[in-house]
Amino acid sequence: MGTRNTLMKWGRNLPFFGLMLLVSACTHSYSTSPVNPPVPPTQQATFTSTLTPEGTPTATRSSTLSVPSDTATPLTGSSTPTALGTSDFTPVPTSTWTPTWTDTAVSTPTAPMSATDTPTLNVPSWKPVVDGGVLSNSSYSPFLALQGTTPYLAFSNAVVGGNATVLRFDGLNWATVGAPGFSTGGTGYNCLAFDGTTPYIAMLDSANKASVMKFNGVSWEFVGTPSFSSGPLLSMSLALDGSTPYVAFTDSSLYNKVTVMRFNGYNWVTVGAAGLSYDAAFDPTIAIIGTTPYLAFRDAANGNRATMMKFNGTAWVNVGTMGFTADVAAYLSMAVNVATPYVAFQDGAQNGKVSVMRFNGSSWENVGAPGFSGSIVFTPFLAFDGSTPYVAYQDFDHDGKATVMRFNGVAWELVGNAGFSAAWAENTRIIMVGSTPYVAYVDDGNQSRITVMKYE
Repeated sequence: MGTRNTLMKWGRNLPFFGLMLLVSACTHSYSTSPVNPPVPPTQQATFTSTLTPEGTPTATRSSTLSVPSDTATPLTGSSTPTALGTSDFTPVPTSTWTPTWTDTAVSTPTAPMSATDTPTLNVPSWKPVVDGGVLSNSSYSPFLALQGTTPYLAFSNAVVGGNATVLRFDGLNWATVGAPGFSTGGTGYNCLAFDGTTPYIAMLDSANKASVMKFNGVSWEFVGTPSFSSGPLLSMSLALDGSTPYVAFTDSSLYNKVTVMRFNGYNWVTVGAAGLSYDAAFDPTIAIIGTTPYLAFRDAANGNRATMMKFNGTAWVNVGTMGFTADVAAYLSMAVNVATPYVAFQDGAQNGKVSVMRFNGSSWENVGAPGFSGSIVFTPFLAFDGSTPYVAYQDFDHDGKATVMRFNGVAWELVGNAGFSAAWAENTRIIMVGSTPYVAYVDDGNQSRITVMKYE
């Protein structure tokens, strides 16, 4: 089992191209040193000196000298400010006296004093959803999904033998939905989707077949029979049409062709023919537009280019041209804007860089320039904020770290800094919570634990 999970974890990431103020009142202290010889008191001589200390306020100093009234001798002298609290006034007396000085310091600002607020700029950045940002021990196969405005995360939890665990973010912490490790064995290819508030998870189960479970409010229960695929599967995808789950998977029992099944309330049944592709089909990704299932996959019958099909109620038919990409398209991810399907993929025609295309109603077209990443990518994953597409991927232009870009209507631009994860980031997944992107990945900088980051 450990070997299977290890192979599954690393095998999915095999590259196709290369290796993968002065605010308060001013207070000044100083002393005055009178100058001898003394003169008799009664006359008063007042000298005012304006002193400007270092800084913006102006200090005014008034010095009053009293002499004896019986001497009526004029006082002469001068006063020149030399520093705050000193004076060079030199009286010329005709008698002995003892001077008395009264000093008053007045501080008058040269301009109104006020506090200057320094604004703290809230510059968006990538940060952990929860401090520490690390969930579980070594784990794999993360998948993010959104119920209303609440992020959910599914993953294979190494703490409990690789069994499936689902968490929800309550605004403060990640809380377990039901029991941790609720599956009957180790899982892979975990996918989440919602029927209203009810989460469903599709998984590769311990028998290497497809199983689907849902949370009934208390515990997780199987939807129909477990291990319902006819043989082992290599990859899978989940979508819900109301309360009806659809799964698409690469079916090893049918020469790795793609099969789609749905649960009719009683049993799992095939949608159209089993093994519907002409040849082997990998990285299947399914979505429901209206009530119609759409399926994209890497099509071996068309040079491993991307093909999309939809089910018309009777059969699977092409959406645009089969093999519509210029070259090999790996790690396909599909998302829908209103009724328009978009796909993101590793583009063989662009040396493994990421490209995004959409179906305009008659043909497939590039969204912005093809190959807009700096270098080869793994596991690109697509999501929308309104009509703005975002794509997260493992970025080998930045040592295999996580990067997110968005299309601004003209070109693709970085969301924050490129390569924002601490280290290698495997199995990147993205959702939009309002206009805030959340990204989950297996964090090789934290012992292969799951990390979830957000940009705000």
